[in-house]
Amino acid sequence: AACAVFGASPAGWAEPAPPVCRDEVCFAAETDIVGAPLTLRGVSTFRYWGLRVYTGALYLPAAETSPAEDLGETPKKHVLSYHSGVSVDQLVEKSEEVLEEHPRFSPEKIRPFLSRINALYVPVEKGDAYASTYDPTPGTLSLFFNERLLGQIHDRDFARAYFGIWVSDYSVSKRFTDELLGRK
Repeated sequence: AACAVFGASPAGWAEPAPPVCRDEVCFAAETDIVGAPLTLRGVSTFRYWGLRVYTGALYLPAAETSPAEDLGETPKKHVLSYHSGVSVDQLVEKSEEVLEEHPRFSPEKIRPFLSRINALYVPVEKGDAYASTYDPTPGTLSLFFNERLLGQIHDRDFARAYFGIWVSDYSVSKRFTDELLGRK
C-alpha cells in the first residue's frame, strides 16, 4: 500500500507483473516448479462447438525459444481452468484420441503410463483447474487438481507426449497451441 501511495518501489525490489486474464480466468505472470522460475508464455481458450471448455496457460523459462516439439527437456507448467463440467470419461477419451493421432509416440509404449494418468483424473466442475508440471532433472510429470498433487509419472517420453496434447503440431487445436506458445 505504501508503494501505491508514494508511487515507487523500494530500491532493488521489483513489483510482480500483473496477472493475465482471459475469459474470466486470471493467471499469474510468473510461477516456478522446484525452484525453476517460469514465465507465462501464453493463454488461450479451447472451445468445442462454440462453447468454452477451458482456458489454458503455459509457463516456460523466460529464455526458452525452442519450437513446441523440442520442449521435452524444458521445465514447464500447463494449467487448464474449466468453464464447465467434464466427466472422467470425457477427459480420458479426448486425451487418448489426441495421443493416438500423434505419429511421434507409439501407442503401445505410452499406454501403461496413459492408463496410470487416466486413473488419477477426477470429475471436473466449473471453476476447477488441472495443472501439469515437468521437472526434467528427474524426468517427472506431476498432475495437480485444484493445486492438490494427484500423482507423478517418471517417464520422459510420456511427459513429452502428455504435454503434446496441448502443445504440439498434433494438439487439440492449432490455434490453442499457437496462443499458448505466444505465436498469436
